[in-house]
Amino acid sequence: MLAESDLANDKPTRAVHDSVAILLVRRGDRLFAMEETCSHFGGLLAQGKLVGDSIVCPLHDSRFALRDGRVLDGPAVQAQPCLEARARGGRIEVRTRSVEK
Repeated sequence: MLAESDLANDKPTRAVHDSVAILLVRRGDRLFAMEETCSHFGGLLAQGKLVGDSIVCPLHDSRFALRDGRVLDGPAVQAQPCLEARARGGRIEVRTRSVEK
């Protein structure tokens, strides 16, 4: 999907996998991934601003937690869908999060 070397630290980055736009963020040794299109009004989160461990949408300033996609500040009311991400073999891999029981 994306070479690990192409993912700079603290820089929101857009990647596409199977026609789905994904926001990737590296914060030190942690990787975060979520659907890139904002749940509020379709803003491109890769063009947003990092604030701590959150991303702020460039359109209407909705802010989402990178860890779990929850809304920290509106106007968004729907959480942002998140994915699991890892670096393996020099590539960034993402997958749908496992359902916790």
